Amino acid sequence: MICRVFGALYFGAADKLETLLQQTHTEPEVLILKMHEVVSMDASALHTLEHLYGKLRKHGKHLILSGPHTQPCFLMQQAGFLEKIGKENVMENLNNAILRSRELLKRDLDLPTLIVPS
Repeated sequence: MICRVFGALYFGAADKLETLLQQTHTEPEVLILKMHEVVSMDASALHTLEHLYGKLRKHGKHLILSGPHTQPCFLMQQAGFLEKIGKENVMENLNNAILRSRELLKRDLDLPTLIVPS
């Protein structure tokens, strides 16, 4: 599943992401967060991402970040989040994120896309 996140990622928007995922009633094998349009992120949104990552990992699922901008990337780096998810799961663009998904799942993917407004 690909979620396109844009604007400022603060607690409310991050909360929407988790709510949207719950509404799908399925946990994706791989969740790609397309973040190239996220210009800023705060600590509460990072906490929500950490919680989401924890839930995915608990069930053997994967999180991949695609194209995070400078400020969000710096925040995630400083907090140790990028180290936690693995730098191999932080891609510079969506094509590479999809290739990483295929590598993780060892098969071709037909990924649905959710758009998360900020």
